[in-house]
Amino acid sequence: MNGLVVPWGRLNGDASLYGHSRRSVLDFDTASGCARRLGRAGFTQVHTLPLPGWQTGITHTFTALRR
Repeated sequence: MNGLVVPWGRLNGDASLYGHSRRSVLDFDTASGCARRLGRAGFTQVHTLPLPGWQTGITHTFTALRR
């Protein structure tokens, strides 16, 4: 992220936006951590589905039930 996204943001005039993006990515849960938080919040049947393609391991869909 530091090697591509932040310099690109500087070159295109919005470095602060991409600085925030870097912090939010570094601070965000893993997919399993997010699934555990859903469970602690009362959701059941929590499933994590990684999206295929270049974003595998980066982007996930979560499904869950809440009564």
